[in-house]
Amino acid sequence: MEDRREVFEKYGWWNEDLEAVERYGAYKVDEGKYTKAFGKQAMENYMSNYFQYRFEDYYRKVKCPLLMLAEKEFEDEREKAAMMGLRELAEQGEIVEVSGWAHPYVWFLDPEDACKVILKFLDETAH
Repeated sequence: MEDRREVFEKYGWWNEDLEAVERYGAYKVDEGKYTKAFGKQAMENYMSNYFQYRFEDYYRKVKCPLLMLAEKEFEDEREKAAMMGLRELAEQGEIVEVSGWAHPYVWFLDPEDACKVILKFLDETAH
């Protein structure tokens, strides 16, 4: 836990929610030694499959309302253009900027604000 805490404290992200996730994903391998449930092999396997997806094909097929969460201080113009391009492919897409967003950690950094954004989107699309 100390190793994980050090990593996340560098970014000011360590909090009780993230700690709970890290504790949940830790398991004992030897006396006094632990590892993450989602280890290097699992990450490599995930990434090897992830990169085959062509999101430009997928987003054209999306028929339901689509919410994309982005950093409030969206500085990377290429990333911003890519996200906007994908949003345009969907029938009904919206990008909402969230203060403190850091994919995928916003759920642990500020779950209340993330949920408010989602509930507002759902409320607006239901009408």
